[in-house]
Amino acid sequence: MEVYLLPRMRTVLFFMGVWLLAGVGAARAQSAIRCGACCAPIRPASGRFCASRPHFSSYAYWLRPREYFYPASTVKLPTAALALQKIGALNRSTLADAAQPLTCETPLRIDSAFAGQTRVVADSSARGYRPTLGNYLRKVLLVSDNDAFNRLYEFVGQQALNEQLRAKGLCHTRIIHRLSVGDREPSSRYTNPIKFFADSARTPALYQQSAAYNAPVLPPLRAGRYHIGTGYMEQGHLVGQPMRFDDKNFFPLREQQQVLRVILFPEVVPRRQRFALSADDYQFLRR
Repeated sequence: MEVYLLPRMRTVLFFMGVWLLAGVGAARAQSAIRCGACCAPIRPASGRFCASRPHFSSYAYWLRPREYFYPASTVKLPTAALALQKIGALNRSTLADAAQPLTCETPLRIDSAFAGQTRVVADSSARGYRPTLGNYLRKVLLVSDNDAFNRLYEFVGQQALNEQLRAKGLCHTRIIHRLSVGDREPSSRYTNPIKFFADSARTPALYQQSAAYNAPVLPPLRAGRYHIGTGYMEQGHLVGQPMRFDDKNFFPLREQQQVLRVILFPEVVPRRQRFALSADDYQFLRR
């Protein structure tokens, strides 16, 4: 039993702590602006282990699944998992006959194709200043970098991101905009063109992803009470009315817990709910 737990224990404790802080932070924020209304987090799954297979029980206080809270950076974890899943899918399909596979460390360049989009030619935080998905993933997981999340959002694509969430049984979750750049419709529906290169000299191109636009209706917000607070700041001015969150991301606590289980203990969830990840992918997310 001890051998089974040790490789994952540090990761389990880390994500449980981040997840609790996110839940408690949301609860406190809502409590402050709603004069006492409370949305308490679920206690992370406690487990008992029989024959090396964990079994979980969850406990919740004042859980209101239909009450909206802003998920903030918690949306980064499923997006990171889906970015790794897409790399694997490309290698099995589009790049199946390529001379070399696409990896997390494949150099890339991000262009712009719509108003408000930004280009990436160099990454000052990366080795050799070469942007890679791997470095964006590390920045998301280690320091919760918003720009890195935005690049993963652009790589996966708004439509594919939400279709895959539904396919994994995350039927209330929706991730429909970038973070910290004032992203909203219609710009949130557009994703940048991205080119991956076979070597650090950026020649020749290994794979090119065209700019995309997500035309279908966005997933509905399956929560109520999304007019929150009594005022908010916009461009340095106080707007004296509740802030609307009906065009924002949503990631309810029950489904956050599900994602943690899928990533940390995939063997205990139904196969249809798992991400299509390799052992190395899981190790990348956990370490």
